[in-house]
This record gives sequence, C-alpha cells and structure tokens, in this order.
Amino acid sequence: MALIVLVALTHRALEAQVLPTSRAQDEKALEEERRRVRLQILAREARDWVDWRRLAAWEGLLEYGEDGRKVLLPIVEAKLEKDRVALSERFKATELGRAKKKLEAALVDRRKEALACIFDGSRYPDENHGAAGQPEVDRLVNRVRAAFEHPASFTRQTIPDVDALAIALEEDFAYVEACGGKLADGMTTVAVWLDGFNAAFEVEKLGINGTRHDWNVEVAKYHAEELLTSADSEELACMNATNDYRRMMGLPIVEVDERLVRAARKHSQEMKELNYFAHESPVAANCSPGQRCAHEGYSGGGAENIAAGMSHGVGAFEGWYNSSGHHRNMLGGHQQIGVGRFDRLWTQNFGGSSSLRGRKIEDPQILYLGRLKKLDPTNADSEANLAAWCRSNGLEERAKEHALRALAIDPEHEKAHELMGHVKRDGRWEGDPAR
Repeated sequence: MALIVLVALTHRALEAQVLPTSRAQDEKALEEERRRVRLQILAREARDWVDWRRLAAWEGLLEYGEDGRKVLLPIVEAKLEKDRVALSERFKATELGRAKKKLEAALVDRRKEALACIFDGSRYPDENHGAAGQPEVDRLVNRVRAAFEHPASFTRQTIPDVDALAIALEEDFAYVEACGGKLADGMTTVAVWLDGFNAAFEVEKLGINGTRHDWNVEVAKYHAEELLTSADSEELACMNATNDYRRMMGLPIVEVDERLVRAARKHSQEMKELNYFAHESPVAANCSPGQRCAHEGYSGGGAENIAAGMSHGVGAFEGWYNSSGHHRNMLGGHQQIGVGRFDRLWTQNFGGSSSLRGRKIEDPQILYLGRLKKLDPTNADSEANLAAWCRSNGLEERAKEHALRALAIDPEHEKAHELMGHVKRDGRWEGDPAR
C-alpha cells in the first residue's frame, strides 16, 4: 500500500513539472502563428493602392525586423520597377513634347530676366564690381541653370504627374535601402536617375532660333576638328567655361582665335614683367587692347578682361563672372575669343570682325601649329625638316628649338648642324657648344 501511494505522488510531481512547460510551448506556438498571420495581413496591405494604408503597412513590416524586411523587400522592388517604367514613359513621344514646350518657355523667360538684370547698370552697377547686385544676378542665373542643366528634373515643377511619380520613386528608393536591398546602377537618387533623360530634351536647341543653333554647331565642329591654337589646357578651360555660360544663356558661342590668344598672353606677360595691372600699357605701341590684337594680325579687337591671382582657368572665369563689367564683357556680342596667362596673371580678349574659320591661313605662327601636329618627335629628320620650314618663314626661335631637338636625337645630323650654323672640318662640327 505504501508503495502504491509513493508511485502516485511521484506521478503528480512529474505532472507539476511537465504541464507548465507544455503551456509555455503552446503559447509560443500561438504567438508565432499570430506573428505569421500579422505578417500576411501586412503583406497584403503593403500592396494596397491607397498611399496611407500602403505606407502604414510598410512601416509595420519594418517593425518586425529581419522577417518583416524579407517580406517587404520584393514588394517594394516590384513597386519601384512599376513606378520607374511609368516615369520613364513621361519622357517619350507626346509626353516629352509637352515637357519640352514648358521647358523652352521657362528658359526664354528666365534668360530674358537674368540678362536684363546683368545689363542694367543700376541693378548691377560698376561700382565695387557690382557687389550690391551680385546676389540677385546669382539667383537669376541659377534659375536658368536649373532648367538648362537638369531639364528632366525641372519637369517636376511644371507637370504634376511627373512630380507625383518622382515622389513615389523617392519613397521606393528609401524603403529598398531600409530593407537592406541594393538599387540598380545609376539610381542612387531620383535626381541622378532623371538626369539620364536630359539628352532627350535637346536643350541646346531650346529658346534660340535655328540660325544661332547652326552657328553653335559649326563653331563646336571647328573647335573639335580644325582649330590650331597654342592655348594650354588652363587657357582652354577658361574659354570653354565662357562658351558654356554663353550657351546656357542662349547666346552664340565664340570662336577660339590663336591671334587673340597670343595678344592676351603677351599682355599678361608684359604686366608681369613691367609690374603693372591695367588695360593701358606703359609701352606706347601696346597702349590699347585693339593695338595689341592688331600686332598679332587680328583687326577689330575690342573688349578685354584681366585678372590676377588665379591658378586655373575656371577660377579666372569665376572671377570675371563675379564682377559686373567683366561679366557683361563675357556676354557681349562677340564672335572670337582668346585667353592667355602668364604666371598668375590672365587676359581675355574678344573681337568680332576677323574670323579664321573657312579662310586660307597665311599667318606663319598658326601654320606652324598645324605642322607641329604632324611632327614625329622621335625622328631627327622630322625635327630638322620643321626647323628648316620655321627658318624659311621667319620663326627663328622655333627653328633653333627644333634643330636642337634633332641633334639630341642624332648628334651627327647634318641638316640640323647646318641650320645651327655649324661647319664640319676634319670630321668635326665647329661652332657646336656641345663639342
């Protein structure tokens, strides 16, 4: 009897230990089932077309941590692709034509407003380089830049459908990242992605007549294929920045002209060597910009900008942009441009009456640049032949330079020695300082 009682007591003790654990497991399983069902409900709501309900579900899924992110990521990726395609369609055919018309109207108005301010001496005075009016000029120019440089993004301001889809895409981007997903290349931000459609707007044709557009195309082609200039990379950078600005403002770009480059560079050098900073030279023959340009074979030289202290061409452009008189010069009715630097002194010359484009070039210094392009700097004959050409065209310094290069390649090169005035006696070249 005692044994039976002991066994019964042991069974009750075991039940006391097992039953609570079983209930905890049941409650855990029930909670997991509730979690699974809740995730299913949120997944359905996460595809809802009603914005507030969908976004609430997206936030709810994120609260479930890794499980919620795994559920949410494919949903958001699918919506992102749908929104991307829908927004892409706005930049095709009829929709693009509507956007271009609105953009063109905005460019015309904004350019007109900005140029009116820039050329108004009361709003943008000469005193103190126009500092009083510079903030307003910057604001108006930046309005032009926003439309010209980012036309696809600009359509968000004019077409509500585009803005709504862009906002939706921005939300998609944010939630993909929140889920730990990766965006496709070129989709770091909606603004960057929209820039991929900029070319479709052909913005350089907008707001200008066909004649001006044709001029810009022809000058750009001339620069790319035919231009002969000694301008270095920084001088070219300054001229390119000036042309980019003129193009943005709807004005014709200007031709790079080697004669103006030389005139500008020589003025910069003279200012350095004679220790002055002015448009008027103390050397009578170089007194005015027009005289200095004429010395280089360019008739009709006019407006001139000078600057000091800049190491780079874009810096010189920016200095002139922030000075009313210089700013107006860069937007004047010119056709040619030349920029030349010496040390940290800069000169920019403009003109409008003596284009080289389409004309036979007779200037030996420009013809030399064409021959220089064809030179083989590793061949002594090539160097000596160019030296001889320079001698026959009065370019004595260039002749000596190339003759010496020929001798550096071949110390016994007969033609190069003769060009240097060396005489060969008893098998040795006399008059050669290297001997």
